[in-house]
Amino acid sequence: MTQTRSCHSRFSLFGNISGAVAIEAAIIVPVLLIAILAVIDTVRFITTATRLDLVAATAADLTARAETVADQVNFAAIGANNELAMFFFSANQVGLPNDLVSDGQVIISAIQPTLGGHTLLWQRSGPYGLVMSSRLDSLPQLPTTGTHVVAEVFYRFRPAVLETLGVLTAAEAVLYRRAVFRPRKTALTALEPPG
Repeated sequence: MTQTRSCHSRFSLFGNISGAVAIEAAIIVPVLLIAILAVIDTVRFITTATRLDLVAATAADLTARAETVADQVNFAAIGANNELAMFFFSANQVGLPNDLVSDGQVIISAIQPTLGGHTLLWQRSGPYGLVMSSRLDSLPQLPTTGTHVVAEVFYRFRPAVLETLGVLTAAEAVLYRRAVFRPRKTALTALEPPG
């Protein structure tokens, strides 16, 4: 009879599963939440990068369509449609809901391609919170006839998962996009004084 009792108690020890669901949930739920947040951040990253492509194309296209470009970059004092501030402001609006003014930068340049690279004709940036240097040196070889308008967009991307976990500074990434357009009406080799 003692053998039966000890054998029965051994099986009941391994057969008791009353707290197993709670332990499994405590292990699986945090991993599942982190995986869901990582998917959300991946989608945010892709949509932000796509939006920045549109911002760069908008800034370069608007500048390239102008007959003249006025050298005025202050968003608060936009006076005419041909001012650089209007092109920057339009780029900021296309970039929403991303805050380009505080976490980004837009640089618009006019270049003259040469056989060995390019000559910078003019370059301006608006009053943005992120300070970055132009990366025109990494442009591919462009056709050497005429000028080109280049819009470069920088944006500081912060992943929500890592921000939540408190490792934001290590996770920040600066996204970079650019667009190159040929001026439509005039060469745009120089900026006009603000009117």
